Amino acid sequence: AYERVLEIDPEHASALNNFAVVLEARRNHARAESLLAKGRTLHPEISFFWSGLARAQQRLGRTDEALRSL
Repeated sequence: AYERVLEIDPEHASALNNFAVVLEARRNHARAESLLAKGRTLHPEISFFWSGLARAQQRLGRTDEALRSL
């Protein structure tokens, strides 16, 4: 469902975040990171993109980058 929303509105903040959460649950951290980075760029005022991006990077083993993302 989130993919469909993003097809219609690629900048939809909730869909970007929620789909990233689903992907992380499926251990697809690289794709989640990509969505969260896009969300942070498009919506820098929304804090869950910052923390989510750091979490995805940490799960990918990139702790230093994760710390810089906060």
